[in-house]
This record gives sequence, structure tokens and C-alpha cells, in this order.
Amino acid sequence: MRSIAIPGSFCVGAFLSWSYEKGETKMSRNQTGYTLTIYRRQADRRWKIWKQMWTDVRVADK
Repeated sequence: MRSIAIPGSFCVGAFLSWSYEKGETKMSRNQTGYTLTIYRRQADRRWKIWKQMWTDVRVADK
């Protein structure tokens, strides 16, 4: 397996707004945080998500 090392750090601020509903259970949230997505090149030369992380900075009810 080959890997690429990038010196320093890099992350992106992100905003996620979501809702969940199942039967009588309903919830909605607004989340602000940082996301990191690492892509890996496949044998057919396409890029696919290999690892993904999310860290919440703030979570609030909608």
C-alpha cells in the first residue's frame, strides 16, 4: 500500500443540518464542526473515500 504524507494539518469547517423520524420519535439538529476526508485511488484509477472523521464543535436543536 502506498500513502501520501502531508506535513502540517488540514481540516475543513462544516455545517450539517439533519432530521430523524421513526414512528413517534422525531429529532432535528444543526451541527457545526470540522471534517477530514481521506481518499484512496482504486485499481481502476478512480478516487473513493477511504476514511472520514467528524468532530462536533457545536450541536443545537433546530
